[in-house]
Amino acid sequence: MTATKHVLAATKTLPPQRFEQFCRRFLGFSKQQYEAGLDDKAQLLIFVLEWLHHLGLFSDADQEVVISTYRQHLETWLANPKVRFLVINDGRFVSFTGCETFLDVQTGDKLEELPRPPLTFVLCSVNELFVRKKEFIAAMETGDEQQHSSSGGIDAQNTAAND
Repeated sequence: MTATKHVLAATKTLPPQRFEQFCRRFLGFSKQQYEAGLDDKAQLLIFVLEWLHHLGLFSDADQEVVISTYRQHLETWLANPKVRFLVINDGRFVSFTGCETFLDVQTGDKLEELPRPPLTFVLCSVNELFVRKKEFIAAMETGDEQQHSSSGGIDAQNTAAND
């Protein structure tokens, strides 16, 4: 378990109220569970949430639909961390390495193929996201945060949501 305050500090681009709301409502944590700390599964989902929030492409509800759709795959990845990517195609269709369908975020439908080849891709290496955030938290816990960027890999000064 990692102290909630350390995970919150590692997710600087995610507003604290959104962080707590996700933990309490989406993850179903009681106040006591929330304050007790977060396991790796919860942290991974929060890190993905921060990445999605940082992009500014989806509403809070759509971010949760993406996480809900791929939650099992993300949690399974923790047990066997291979190179995996969460991919947003044309700002609308989301896929995860190894999954056979695409999530259409606008409709909520799962598609076996895209309507046409995508023009744009936004990729997140789940491996690198998790490793960088955990390294940042470990450095913070040992008082050595100077070794790591203040955002654990996501630049708080360069967010799409701030544009």
